[in-house]
Amino acid sequence: MIPLVVDDKLEGVEKTKEAVAFLKRVGVYDDVEKVIDTKTTRAGVGKSRSHHYKIRKGPLFVYHGESRKLAQAVRNIPGVEIVNVNRLNLRQLAPGGQIGNIKNFLDR
Repeated sequence: MIPLVVDDKLEGVEKTKEAVAFLKRVGVYDDVEKVIDTKTTRAGVGKSRSHHYKIRKGPLFVYHGESRKLAQAVRNIPGVEIVNVNRLNLRQLAPGGQIGNIKNFLDR
C-alpha cells in the first residue's frame, strides 16, 4: 500500500461517478475491482448475527475539514473507506495488523 497525497480539491467531489473516475485516473480502481471480486459469504453463525459477507479492504480516503459530500460520494464504492484525519487509527492504516506487537515494538 502506497500513500498518495492529492490536492484539497478532491474534497469538492460530490458524485460517486466522479469518485470512481478519480480512482481510475490515479490507477487505484484495480484494488476496488479486487474487493468486488472477493466478496464471499461468511461461514458459521456470523451470518445470523448480521455479519453476512466477508469483504477485503480497499483504498482509504483521509480528509481534513468538513467533507460531507465526499463521504456521500465514496460510501457506495465497495471496500473504500473514508475517515477524518482527527479520527484516524492504526486499524485503518494497517488492517489485519497486530496492535499488541506494535505497542511492544514501540516500547523498546
